[in-house]
Amino acid sequence: MFSYFKAPIFSFVFLLMFAVSGFAVEFIETLWLKVLLGTVLVLVYLLVVFIVFFTEGAQALKIRHANDDDRMEMVKTGREIDINESAEYKTHKGFLMAGIVCAPMIIFLLIHVIIISTGGATLFFGQATGFVYTVFYCVPTALIKQASAWQYLYVLYALPLIIGIGGIGYILGAKKQQGIYDKSEETKKKIYGE
Repeated sequence: MFSYFKAPIFSFVFLLMFAVSGFAVEFIETLWLKVLLGTVLVLVYLLVVFIVFFTEGAQALKIRHANDDDRMEMVKTGREIDINESAEYKTHKGFLMAGIVCAPMIIFLLIHVIIISTGGATLFFGQATGFVYTVFYCVPTALIKQASAWQYLYVLYALPLIIGIGGIGYILGAKKQQGIYDKSEETKKKIYGE
């Protein structure tokens, strides 16, 4: 089960590190520079997410192939072998794990909306989301000057970006690993025959 949290935790830690840079961008007065640096931060963070999930997808496919070998061994020998099925590659896992990266945003913004909708005055949850996801928050706040308690919802555009890039990276990492595996199998057949 830890395999579902390894890449999201790593991506979230990077998000916190990027938040410091995003927070610095918030203090830039020049609009074009603020938008440019904010966009660069978003793109670099999405590249990090892609690389993390690409690597995770390749690793998960390796585990699936190792488990397949163990399954064949169990069929041949009848011996019971412990298999880690939760770490195996499954197409939906990349999108699910990327969604875990966004879970704090969804939870905090939901609490924020409930508090603001009921007339509450605290902005803590919105501000916490705004800080943690500052990478995604600094560009919209530079472009939209209208400040309100609802401004923290601007980070919601990060949801499809993180989930999409993470899921696609996971799938592409597995496809690359599958290509390596297929080439290896082809070489074995050439050397050892069928």
